[in-house]
Amino acid sequence: MTFPTIKLPARPLALQRGAISIPLAYYFSTPILLAIAALMIFMEAPGILRDYTISQNPLIVEGNIDGSCKTRKAFFTTCEVDLSYEQNGQRYDKNVEVMFVDLHSGDYETGLVVSADHPELATITLGLDMLWNRIITLAVFTLLLGGGGLAMIFFAFRIFRARGQLQNPAPLTVIPVEITGMETKRGRLAVTYADRLSERKTKRVAHTHFESGHEPIIVGDAGSHPVALAVWHGATSLPVLLDDRLERIEMTPEERTQALEPLYASAAAAGHGMAAAAPAPAKKACRSRGGWGLRSSSCCSSSAAFSDTGSGT
Repeated sequence: MTFPTIKLPARPLALQRGAISIPLAYYFSTPILLAIAALMIFMEAPGILRDYTISQNPLIVEGNIDGSCKTRKAFFTTCEVDLSYEQNGQRYDKNVEVMFVDLHSGDYETGLVVSADHPELATITLGLDMLWNRIITLAVFTLLLGGGGLAMIFFAFRIFRARGQLQNPAPLTVIPVEITGMETKRGRLAVTYADRLSERKTKRVAHTHFESGHEPIIVGDAGSHPVALAVWHGATSLPVLLDDRLERIEMTPEERTQALEPLYASAAAAGHGMAAAAPAPAKKACRSRGGWGLRSSSCCSSSAAFSDTGSGT
């Protein structure tokens, strides 16, 4: 699938550093995910280690068991139990908590078990029965939460590194990208896009913000997603979405007009059957019956849609 494109100067060009944005979620979601993972390890790991020690030489004893188990989300079960028992002439009072995943309905039956080698270590037989279940549950949740937090740190470093490279002039390669999300926040257009259509098809996702009056260059659509123009900046790890005035690229006004002129001319020819002079580069993206196109400040339903000419192969 091919789409209309633009031709940029062959010399190395620099881009605005802020052309790639870091989502606000990265700033607060990352520490939250890591904190939850650390909290789960802090709360569950000591109990698992205790029960593993008991399982090496368990001894069932008589005593009082007072507690209950609660199941959340149909399968996530936590049990909190107070234990009282005597062993070797000494009385012990313990509080035990276990967490596991189980598709169980009804009550649980359990007994009191201690370590024959360390009588001060006590748990319930249910905790030993579910020991591997608890180990796997803790490992999975820790990997999901902790791994998610570490992945966000990695992505944030990649964004910071890419932003730092944009101001160094480098060859630019124009590519189409899928726009997967657009939302106006505080007068700025927030856009999420993915590299799924270029030859490289890295599938990497990036985010950007456009100031009021600026929008991406929409050149067609791919299924349910509009397609816009972006550039690879040298060896930068993320593509940069272009604005409809090319002000993100350090070029002269004449070079911007020259780069955009064929694009507007082809849009006019597709919409009206003839080539038109290139209008001023302050164009907007709008949705028409034929797809996404460019429009002037007053949008009309008959505006030229690039998707009519750019969706072919």
